[in-house]
Amino acid sequence: TEVNDHGTRRLVMAAAAAGVRRFVYISSVGSYGAPAHAGEVTESFPHVPRNLYELSKDAGEAHVRRVCAAAGMQAVILQPTNVIGRVPGRSAPLLGLVRMVARRRFAWIGHGDPVVNYVGVEDVAAAIVAVAESAVVGTYIVNTPCALADLVGWIASELGIPAPTMRLPLALGRILAGLGGLAQKASGRSMPFNSERLLELTNTTRYVPDALTRDTGYAYPSGIEKVIRDLARAYLREELT
Repeated sequence: TEVNDHGTRRLVMAAAAAGVRRFVYISSVGSYGAPAHAGEVTESFPHVPRNLYELSKDAGEAHVRRVCAAAGMQAVILQPTNVIGRVPGRSAPLLGLVRMVARRRFAWIGHGDPVVNYVGVEDVAAAIVAVAESAVVGTYIVNTPCALADLVGWIASELGIPAPTMRLPLALGRILAGLGGLAQKASGRSMPFNSERLLELTNTTRYVPDALTRDTGYAYPSGIEKVIRDLARAYLREELT
């Protein structure tokens, strides 16, 4: 809260006082507070933040819009989804999922068509440059959504194994998620399957990135398939699976 809310307010006010003409703010789709099955979320989706992080990002956006409007400063707000950026030895995004696929422990839950919302850090950086150099103003979602089936298929392909087909009923998935949550509370350790994982494996919310491309001509230089395949290859090469 101190950084996302108060820090943003101080920064945009300092920019206005210094005579800055264009302000690019990196927010998050979390500011919408969209639940797991909200359908398609665009920039017109209502903001109903549900936790401290979402509230702080929404407050930061409000500061940017208010101060920039008062100062006559152009404002662009970028809202990335889940950013994938690997730092060897420090962060290993989606390693747990890759291991589940590699060890034949991945299972589909229910009979829906789940969606994942990820974007590579390189694509976010390129989007920042694109809007900084353009004349657009407003709010833009930054995302490269795909079907979970595609993402898991890319991982399996890079691992050289068949895509998983095991499927569990949604009711059983909920029971297992509840048990995982209880075990997590009792042990104080993260469990491989809990309510959060269940939502990830059944989510149907899709953050629509079309406005950014439409208004600026921006094309994601990496794209989600390359990002996922590169990760899987790296983990396989480094024997992390």
